[in-house]
Amino acid sequence: MGNGMSRRRHNLRMNPNPNEGVPMIFGSSPIGDPITDWRIPARLYPPAEHQDQGDKKCGSCWAFAALGAVEMHWAIEMDRVIMLSKQDLVDCVPEAKGCESGDIEKALLHVKTFGVSRAEDYPYVAETQDCNSDIPGYMTIGGYDRIKGDKAVAAALDWTPVPAGVHLTQELQFYVSGVFESEGCSNSYRHMNHAVTIVGHYEDAWIVRNSWGPSFGLQGHYLLKKGTCAAGKYCMTVKGPFKVLE
Repeated sequence: MGNGMSRRRHNLRMNPNPNEGVPMIFGSSPIGDPITDWRIPARLYPPAEHQDQGDKKCGSCWAFAALGAVEMHWAIEMDRVIMLSKQDLVDCVPEAKGCESGDIEKALLHVKTFGVSRAEDYPYVAETQDCNSDIPGYMTIGGYDRIKGDKAVAAALDWTPVPAGVHLTQELQFYVSGVFESEGCSNSYRHMNHAVTIVGHYEDAWIVRNSWGPSFGLQGHYLLKKGTCAAGKYCMTVKGPFKVLE
């Protein structure tokens, strides 16, 4: 799967200046209020980050999707936000191909088995390097499970953010607000080419945390119509205990 999913590389990139001569997408309003929303409270919500850095393009959405969920759990555990190292996963998950592609399940397996470093100790550089085993792991998770289907994802969101594979199309880069839906967005598992973290939902839409920085969409998020774009076809829960590595 692509830029986060190991089957194929995802090469979709945001237009660096989406306000210059390109369409902007405003979807319809979601139905009702959020049923679940991990962005609240804001003080315990990790800031949205960008998988690319300047001119360096890195297909590491799989690492951001997996660790986004872990960071949210860890913030509640520690009562403060502590950012974890996506570069650690890019460099050190042997089953992945770094900035070329990776898989959210393999990322979570690595965190469970070996732990993950803090971002401040193993900074993100948006390129694949040799694994630096001299940098110590910082924390670990108790486990994870694979789930499938809208009902299972909605139930899981009561107790965990959900790393997920999705299919996305070029027009998502022009998203501004509202519920995104696209006729060109496949709902097939085979077409997934991106990884995200589902952090909540409305009656008709998922709240999706992307890895295109805080200037994208709704402070780094978008609302995705349920039953579209393969959301719910390949998803993971993240389980404790969450522990500091000794």
